[in-house]
Amino acid sequence: MWMPWQLPEAVLTDMQQKGLTLTAADLFSVEKPSVKDAIVLFGGGCTGEIVSPEGLLFTNHHCARGVLQQLSTLERDLLTHGYWAGNRQEELPCPGLNVTVINRVEEVTNAVLQAIGSAATESLRQRRVDSIGRMLAAQAALGGRYKAFVRPFYQGNQYFLFVTEEFRDVRLVGAPPQSIGNFGGDTDNWMWPRHTGDFAVFRIYAGKDNLPAAYSEQNVPYRPRHWLPISLKGVQAGDLTMVYGFPGRTSQYLTSYGVQVLYEVSNPVRIALRGERMSVWWQRMLQNDTVRLKYVAKYYALSNTHKKWQGEQYGLSRVDVVGMKRNEEALFRQRAAGQGVAGRAQLLDSLQMSYDSLRPYQYAMDCWNEAVMAIEVWRPALLLQPLVDSTLAGAEATVIESLREKVNGQLADFYRNYDARTDRLVMEALLQRYRERTDRVPGFLLQQVQRLRGDWSAYSRQLFERSLLDDGTAQKWLQQWDLKVARKVQADPVYQTTIKLSAYQAEFITAPYQKWNEQVMRLNRQYMQALMELFPERRFFPDANLTLRLTYGRVEGYQPRDGVHYRHYTTAKGVLEKYRPGDEEFDLPSDFVALIRSAETTPYANADGELVTCFVAANHTTGGNSGSPVLNARGELIGINFDRCWEGTMSDVYFDAAFCRNIAVDIRYVLFVIDRLGGAGYLLNELELRR
Repeated sequence: MWMPWQLPEAVLTDMQQKGLTLTAADLFSVEKPSVKDAIVLFGGGCTGEIVSPEGLLFTNHHCARGVLQQLSTLERDLLTHGYWAGNRQEELPCPGLNVTVINRVEEVTNAVLQAIGSAATESLRQRRVDSIGRMLAAQAALGGRYKAFVRPFYQGNQYFLFVTEEFRDVRLVGAPPQSIGNFGGDTDNWMWPRHTGDFAVFRIYAGKDNLPAAYSEQNVPYRPRHWLPISLKGVQAGDLTMVYGFPGRTSQYLTSYGVQVLYEVSNPVRIALRGERMSVWWQRMLQNDTVRLKYVAKYYALSNTHKKWQGEQYGLSRVDVVGMKRNEEALFRQRAAGQGVAGRAQLLDSLQMSYDSLRPYQYAMDCWNEAVMAIEVWRPALLLQPLVDSTLAGAEATVIESLREKVNGQLADFYRNYDARTDRLVMEALLQRYRERTDRVPGFLLQQVQRLRGDWSAYSRQLFERSLLDDGTAQKWLQQWDLKVARKVQADPVYQTTIKLSAYQAEFITAPYQKWNEQVMRLNRQYMQALMELFPERRFFPDANLTLRLTYGRVEGYQPRDGVHYRHYTTAKGVLEKYRPGDEEFDLPSDFVALIRSAETTPYANADGELVTCFVAANHTTGGNSGSPVLNARGELIGINFDRCWEGTMSDVYFDAAFCRNIAVDIRYVLFVIDRLGGAGYLLNELELRR
């Protein structure tokens, strides 16, 4: 996951030897248009790519799921049936959605480290980083013309300032039905072979000066500095590919001790408890269409991570990542001792001790987050708390009004996708599991349940029956907010429980966890610095942190287990083989099935007449790379990244090119769906298609 603004010469040379025809400046430049100008951060955690001079944008269907859900009603269910704008006037505004384009990147390491000085604790260090980061960002923003932020790299040994443009008028142009965009559902998620048409189409709008602007009917399509041409040639085994985007988070430099905590503590408990919540949600979604619309985006977000953790466990064990890390650490000890630099040889001993101390608190934190805080009804209370506290403290009327307006919007967003009965069933299941797994249960909670003879289900039902925070009443209170109403909220049983839970968490869960986690962070930063100094022959890339990165790898299949070998692509033939009418995950629109069966796929088929649906390559990707463009050696768009193979999801911790694969939907399949099913072939006139 290389920083494209500092692409090592050896990496560029390797890419060019594998077929790359572009220069470093073609990939990233501030002075002239480059590929980076077509890559956007979509929303808060996906990638998108600009594919036309009129701001047309591709990303993943699963990245657009929340938008589609927000724009849907029971009468017009865009998520289920899809949507295609017939013209510009039919493109739908997406309130709250924005995309971010990188303008420039500047190293600010010296300024940040100077501001940090000799900070005694990690929390003080972070406060100083935040302070200097805000100052540098404010200076770069030029009075609001740009957005800017500072990010740490190499565990805080290096810092960069990112100056961006944030476009706030983004409109939905089209999306296939969920049965295509999420074909295979949870069964196929993270799996290969895959046949999912995981894409959606948007357009960026700007003011007439081409600058970011709030939504307005007078806005015009954004004119990018660069857009991606599209290749219709497809891919062959061995071809060079690149994935350009915003990967979210990796931990490539974890020690063996950190990997052990992940494998033995965090993942097992998170998998078990999240599975409980998903089971309740799924049953309710099947029973009630209203619940389905409210929870489908949230469910698949949970499911995605849940299955990823399971694959990560498999991969960590299969490759013996702990053993590999121990071998690396033995070499580190050897070099550190050979150079005789004081303290370096003891770094790993200190890390081992710190992780041993952190382990029980990591378990407590994971249990708390996946069981107690997974219950949604606490959310309204947490949102209301600042308003309640300020009102009871007699804050100025302007402060109260500002808070009231903010909370009103937050509660509206929350209740829009909330169902009290579903949440109560989750509470009944998870509090019981939490009690079974840990003795870190608040005393007041135990006392209340004991009065009900230890019946956690009865406790949950009683709490919901007595509270008014589970049915939207709080929104009505906000319309007549005063001291009397604030006291009424304060007396609500859910509000009282939430405040007590927050206090317990702060003292008995978060505080001890942070103590040892800060120690681990400090030692990991020192270990990272020592690694780079002791192994100058290695090429180190920084862990992902939702900043712009470039990765590359060849198109190739893989062998996930003995006797099984997967080729590098799938076709529409496999779509029909998986198709099951009426099935929740493998149904398809009848007209789409007829389209595929007609075999009228020109000009989207390959040389053998096959309509390729998806392909895999050995690119290092992670969450955040959803929607990333997959480019060929000429910088042309050949696919949209949307997943990884299940056996290789441990790549967040250890990338093994033997069977770590990213999964992309073939761009020709995307164009086929847009043209033949969506009837939006006019959009293709905007694209630069290369045959």
